[in-house]
Amino acid sequence: MGITLEPDDEAPEEDTALWPENEAAARVFEALTTQWVETPLGPGLPYGEPLARVERELKLRRRDRRGLFHALRVMEDEGRQWFAERRQQHE
Repeated sequence: MGITLEPDDEAPEEDTALWPENEAAARVFEALTTQWVETPLGPGLPYGEPLARVERELKLRRRDRRGLFHALRVMEDEGRQWFAERRQQHE
């Protein structure tokens, strides 16, 4: 995607509170972090087979998948903003 991470781009290692209702989405998002693809709208996550595979690998229960798509879209949007900021910094 033309973006390289510099050591200072890494997020500081600190504890972050995670609400229980967001745990499944956070686990799925983390599992997909190496799967970003370039789309006409910019970088994005694949929602087809990679997502289904991660859901199977993590053995998510049906109730844990409720609201998962929306939560992933929110995190993906934040990721897109992060990528855009890095692009601007490295231009």
